[in-house]
Amino acid sequence: MKKVLSYLKSKEFIISVLIILGFVLWNCIDAKRMGLIGPFNDKFGFWYDTLFSGHGEYLVIMLIFIFGFASSKRLYQELTSSVLKNSIIRTDYKKYIKKRIITAYLKAVSPLYLVSIGLLIYGAIRYPGPLAVGNYSYGLMLMRGVITNPYIYVIITHIDWLLYASAVVNIVFIFIYLTKKLYVSLIASFLFVIFFDIFTQLLTVIIPDILGSETLKSALRGYNLYSCISSDIDILWSFIPAILFFILTSIIFYFVYKNKESTVLNFENIEN
Repeated sequence: MKKVLSYLKSKEFIISVLIILGFVLWNCIDAKRMGLIGPFNDKFGFWYDTLFSGHGEYLVIMLIFIFGFASSKRLYQELTSSVLKNSIIRTDYKKYIKKRIITAYLKAVSPLYLVSIGLLIYGAIRYPGPLAVGNYSYGLMLMRGVITNPYIYVIITHIDWLLYASAVVNIVFIFIYLTKKLYVSLIASFLFVIFFDIFTQLLTVIIPDILGSETLKSALRGYNLYSCISSDIDILWSFIPAILFFILTSIIFYFVYKNKESTVLNFENIEN
């Protein structure tokens, strides 16, 4: 519990929350919402609109950096100090790395979770009635395909966030292994995710054309990695790239950090 409270007081967590809240406030002010133009149709519309409408596209990009910034400092400090050596003397190396990286995953998504849950609670209090006539939330949140229940949509969206944030953390620590610099790794991982998204979007256009498949082309239309954060397609379809992105980066992370001796030697002469 002390470690949780310590993290909640950390500048990384506080700054991350403030940045996300800044975008939420920007959306509210810019759209003159929060009751200034009239009430939201329902609580789910309020939740999605304040997070991802308006300037939400900038928040989606910024979250790539926030996920790494909010989660990587402590493990970086341990890797680049005597803490790593001392810890693996007392415990198994693989268990040590697994525990630390899972903790980093949870830290990465915690600021977004806190703001999201806060908006859901406020929305439920401010707009307690049933879903609006015409399924405003469904249309606003682009609920298509199998999942049209807003509660399930919200749950799957939060799972998507965790998978996406975890993949970003994996990339950050792969770059930390290579560069041994925290902020260089944060910037490098930010740029890598952006260019990787561009590359995969190109593939989703080129491959269907090569195969001559209109069905595949139609299925992949609108794909991008950012849909893992703010889905603009069927929520289950956004779940697929999130899982694949996490699996791919986890495999690379595993091979980079699997050898205890190599990891210790890699960080041996680094000073914080």
